[in-house]
Amino acid sequence: MKILVTGGAGFIGSEFVRQAVKNGVETVVIDKLTYAGDFERLKEVKDKINFYKADITNKEFVEYIFKKEKPNVIVHWAAESHVDRSILDATSFINTNERGTQVLLDVAKNSDIKKFINIATDEVYGDLDETGQFYEDTPLNPSSPYSARKASADMLGRAYQRTFGLPVITVRPSNNYGWWQYQEKLIPVVILKALNDEPVPVYGRG
Repeated sequence: MKILVTGGAGFIGSEFVRQAVKNGVETVVIDKLTYAGDFERLKEVKDKINFYKADITNKEFVEYIFKKEKPNVIVHWAAESHVDRSILDATSFINTNERGTQVLLDVAKNSDIKKFINIATDEVYGDLDETGQFYEDTPLNPSSPYSARKASADMLGRAYQRTFGLPVITVRPSNNYGWWQYQEKLIPVVILKALNDEPVPVYGRG
């Protein structure tokens, strides 16, 4: 099996790549290396992967990579992922999260793909109500430009499965944190603010 991982130099994507390599999986990585992507995260496995610095909205280059590498499985982590940034300017979120996903799906449906794992987010469900829980059949109700674009990418994957028979699995992870997380995210922000004796941001009622 050969897997192609988009966003493989990101926070979660790089951990996925490191674990895949450790488990002997042949791994190809695509990453645009934006501010949130860092090849240093892949330093320990850099000699065991095929890495392409690429924008997933560039269909010609994505097609070239697919034809050259012939992956069996796609794991699509690549995304603009910060809610606050999407509120300031949603343009890159529309391009990467929606258009980029469409490009990958289009190329994948014309390739010999056994599985397309489409990483969405729990943010597609919107705000929690009094129950404090979401379920797989909870209606989507995105509440930010980021979550709206991820919901669109989520639905695109499901539509390509229904329309073209592409074997898509949709995953909606919840809040993640850990090593290598970019410092704009909540847990790193709180830790850094506390260490520097600065006010800690509180969202809602905290």
